[in-house]
Amino acid sequence: MFSDVFGLVVVHEVNHVVDAFYIERNEELAGWKRRLIERAGDEPMNYLRSMFPRGFFRKNPQEFFASISNQWFANTSHTLRLALKRFDEGYTEPLNQFLFFAEVYSRGGNYTLFYDLDVKGRLSVRKVPVIRDSAGRIVALNAGLKWLMFKLDDNGKV
Repeated sequence: MFSDVFGLVVVHEVNHVVDAFYIERNEELAGWKRRLIERAGDEPMNYLRSMFPRGFFRKNPQEFFASISNQWFANTSHTLRLALKRFDEGYTEPLNQFLFFAEVYSRGGNYTLFYDLDVKGRLSVRKVPVIRDSAGRIVALNAGLKWLMFKLDDNGKV
């Protein structure tokens, strides 16, 4: 995927603010983020952003949300396909990370936001409907022509 580099730098830095002022000030989201990093551990393939060295996000947890936001905003649909591919390969955490992002950008509502940033810096956004279970967790989303359903365990892990 190719996107506007300046736009992605802005996305990355703005999402440091989203992390600090929205996620970290919300006990549930902050705990969820910490558990995602803990479960993914040091293995790069356990992350949506896998180009960093082993243990990068455990050593630099402040980069977790901002870094993955680069992918989310470059092309959310492509990020979902990557999460599903990794899941099929036995790496379940990228899909859990994807659902975390879907939750953050849903702000608890009945849709989340999917983005696409082209090479000319044009950012498009679309609303993607979500379905929640009785605990309020996203268990399905309609990312195109079909619904994707997710089975979560008691801890909210796919």
